[in-house]
Amino acid sequence: EVRRWLLDFCRRAGAGCAATRPRRSHPCSSSCPAAQRRRRPNRPERRRRPPVSSPRHVRSGFPDDENSFEKVEGHFASTHAVLAVGWPGFSENQKNDDVPRWGLSFDAVVDRLRATIVDAAGADAQVVLVGHDWGAYAAMLYAQRYRRTVARLVLLDVGVYAPRDQSLFANVVDVGYKGVLCFAFACKALGVPVLGLLAMASYPWRWLGPCPHEHHGVPPRVRRWFRRPDLALCYPYFHLFKGLLSGTLPKMESSSPPRRGDPAARGGDIQSPSYPAPPPTLYLYGTRKRIMFHSAAFLRTLDARKDGSRSRALDCGHYLQAQRPDDVAAEIHAFIFSAAETAAAQ
Repeated sequence: EVRRWLLDFCRRAGAGCAATRPRRSHPCSSSCPAAQRRRRPNRPERRRRPPVSSPRHVRSGFPDDENSFEKVEGHFASTHAVLAVGWPGFSENQKNDDVPRWGLSFDAVVDRLRATIVDAAGADAQVVLVGHDWGAYAAMLYAQRYRRTVARLVLLDVGVYAPRDQSLFANVVDVGYKGVLCFAFACKALGVPVLGLLAMASYPWRWLGPCPHEHHGVPPRVRRWFRRPDLALCYPYFHLFKGLLSGTLPKMESSSPPRRGDPAARGGDIQSPSYPAPPPTLYLYGTRKRIMFHSAAFLRTLDARKDGSRSRALDCGHYLQAQRPDDVAAEIHAFIFSAAETAAAQ
């Protein structure tokens, strides 16, 4: 199966064309207004807009799109206006012409997220940010830069950690698979995608992959990507290593706002001396993984805060929103309203 997959992509690369997939049709009929309207590049689909005052924005991770939270969104149809946002360039339903050849930096991704939220809810709207995987990282960066506009922060399976927080084996797995994806993207950008595909095909995912138990409950977009990878989507890993090597990677602060000199502080409202405390944060993570994307200190910091922040472990893999959607929705619902009660009491 791997041999057939590799030969198929080698033929595509030799023909000078990138791997493509058929566009996903709108779930409604062709007469649906949402299916007929023209999509703007990398703008999220506004699925539900009930008359509420606290919008909820969800951002997917790699290599998922804006449909990642479909099973969770329905639980909030009557309480929140849900705006699903995909990582720039990841959506199958939107044109990706405005994503540069070498991808987008993390600062640029946050800028686009800010523009999307302002366009959808206004510059001063208090939002609940929910992010999974790379979407969680973007949500943390956004909360650091625009703290006053984030009412609650929900992170799924990716928190704050450093190499010193992990075991040697966990660091090997973490650096190994990320390095392969970074190399694959660089090969794609340089015009030699065959080398990237060979690297991905030869990497021992079964023994050194971060999530070896993801056989069921994977979002459809992720399943399709692993069957026919689009290496252009791996650009977050390229910018991760670029930032690490150049010292420009935004640093995450798990319990306090970033320092003024931090790259994440550029362009936002955290330059003010009266920068408020971090938003109440809920962190959900799956336990059926080879490595964890958080540190024990990060969990202790969250659980020790007095603003309703907490962490919860679920018996599932990396894609919590697809494998345990009811539990994820229940945890988010309880967190949003319990945090509101805590803030009112204070």
